[in-house]
Amino acid sequence: MADLLLAANHAGDIQLDPVVRDRATMELALAAAVLIDLAIEKRIRLEPPGCVRILAGHSGDDPLTHRVLHDLRRKARPRSVTDSLYVLADIVTPLVWTRLAGQGDAQPRSARCRRRPRFEFVGLRAIRRPHLYLTAAADRDPVDTTAAALWRLLTLLHLDGESTDLMLSDTTIARLDAAEPAPQVTPILSAVALALHVHATAL
Repeated sequence: MADLLLAANHAGDIQLDPVVRDRATMELALAAAVLIDLAIEKRIRLEPPGCVRILAGHSGDDPLTHRVLHDLRRKARPRSVTDSLYVLADIVTPLVWTRLAGQGDAQPRSARCRRRPRFEFVGLRAIRRPHLYLTAAADRDPVDTTAAALWRLLTLLHLDGESTDLMLSDTTIARLDAAEPAPQVTPILSAVALALHVHATAL
């Protein structure tokens, strides 16, 4: 999900600046996307009163998942969803870019561009994926709950409308608006919505 979220922020033209330029905002959103993936994959469980518990099991071959679970384990457990968001926000962005680079969808920027992100997308394949994924998900009945969670994150970042070139049909948007994310990820969406609001208020 984090890959799709980052791609949606660059949808339209990879040569232009991302739609959401505030780094901390994107870091929090990407952290939420990673937590949502972990919850769906049953690598973590959310327990009352909103604590994140890491479940036993192998972290797999994905370096991003391995690093995220490692960093969460290093801290006192169980921790709150909000605390987990801030822990991951510090590390997740370069990990997502590195994964995209490993897939051939991104590459390091020129060292001369020190004020810009370290990576950039290569070609249009990656930034078209959010459109293809969301369109296909909205065609299913019921709409996939993972897509519904991604759509909620895009909505929080205002990446669901005319600010991006996702080029979704009105029917697709309506179905995504009406879709409900899985119950186990709702606390993550609520926590990131509050964190983004607090950050925006502080700007």
